[in-house]
Amino acid sequence: MKISMMVTLYNPSELNIQNINKYLEYIEKLYIIDNSLIDNSSFFNSDKVEYVANLDNKGIATALNMACELAIKDGYKWIITMDQDSFLSKENYQQMCNFVSDKNNDLAKVGIVSPYHVCDNVFFKTNGADVEEKLDVMTSGDFLNLEVYKEVGGFLDWLFIDLVDTEYCLRLNKLGYKVLRLNNVKMKHSLGNQTVHHFLKKKMICSNYGYVRRYYQVRNNYYISEMYKNVFPERCKDFLDDQRGQFRRILLFEKNKFKKLKYMYKGYRDYRKGIKGKLND
Repeated sequence: MKISMMVTLYNPSELNIQNINKYLEYIEKLYIIDNSLIDNSSFFNSDKVEYVANLDNKGIATALNMACELAIKDGYKWIITMDQDSFLSKENYQQMCNFVSDKNNDLAKVGIVSPYHVCDNVFFKTNGADVEEKLDVMTSGDFLNLEVYKEVGGFLDWLFIDLVDTEYCLRLNKLGYKVLRLNNVKMKHSLGNQTVHHFLKKKMICSNYGYVRRYYQVRNNYYISEMYKNVFPERCKDFLDDQRGQFRRILLFEKNKFKKLKYMYKGYRDYRKGIKGKLND
């Protein structure tokens, strides 16, 4: 089975580049979509790599779509979607490859096969099974079915960043495709620069995302809730509840409070105005 991989770059660190180059030991084809303002192609010297320098931040959704289209053109049926801050080990890769290969004939209605993301201070509940159907998963480390991708359409470019993966997963579920998580495949994943605090005997975890991310989180949460509230009302309620929780955490513990809250309000205001795409600051 032909499986490719893509990585979205944005101002990568030396460690990011080292980790990405390790994939070449076991990946057949690696698409690197670089949203940095400079060309980083000199760091990747392999015939296995197809490097695309956007020389502009075109967002995660556009980067994902660019890689998927290249993989489809090259005849791949599956692509692994990675961000630069996570690392899919050879062991994890082989575990997921084995699952996809063994179940090949049964995956026509499966849009994504995801690992279990291990995040500091955050635990994702499981139903105890090795393979679990989910409404949504994070993008990094996912095996994306490109035949299904062609059927349901690509990622929504106008979301730019944040909740791009969530929307795609909800769309898959809505259209009758499955999102599977392999609970026995553990992949470490970072969620912001987390800090742990306590307030009124409650543990509160702050992600400490910057103000621009806060803008997209609020704006896109409202858009996605509007799109899917009649199909997945409980999940959409979770999105808005999470926003209220983030507001409290920022107010109580995070730095640069005023600017973050200002951009959260701007995100809500732009949602009400129907503004989409990249933030025009």
